[in-house]
Amino acid sequence: MPRLLPLLYIATEILVFVLLGLWIGFGWTVLLVVATFIGGMLLAGWQFRELVRRSLTDQSHPGRLTADAALSAVGAVLVALPGLFTAVLGIVLLLPPTRSLVRRGLGEALRRRITSFGGASFSTVSGVSMPQTKNVDGWGEVIDHRSDEFDGRDDSDAADGRDDRA
Repeated sequence: MPRLLPLLYIATEILVFVLLGLWIGFGWTVLLVVATFIGGMLLAGWQFRELVRRSLTDQSHPGRLTADAALSAVGAVLVALPGLFTAVLGIVLLLPPTRSLVRRGLGEALRRRITSFGGASFSTVSGVSMPQTKNVDGWGEVIDHRSDEFDGRDDSDAADGRDDRA
């Protein structure tokens, strides 16, 4: 799949450009591509200045600030890539309200993945995840107590083989 990603990117950008060009005209489409690039770069600069200001003044949520910086960086790279589709995706990541929604969604997904990874790692390392499917000593063994097990002898008598029952 990673080899197909550049081809998918190019095909998507060409398709969006051609369809938009047929709809509004190719001159307007070129103008829109240039405008989204310039507007996106201005928005990226403004957001990075805002993130620097927040990092200097707000020390209470470093995780949120780090996630916003990462998403803003990804958004700026998407805006810088040639094409309208990636520029719009980049602008979506650069806008604070949509970036906040993306950050929360990614945070929840990452939290679920880490929790699942931790449980799977523990199960793999300890080997006790499902005792009924694994041959783990002590799991699933049945101890059957019979009535003749407790016949009044203590362990020292049983060791010499003497039977002191009257």
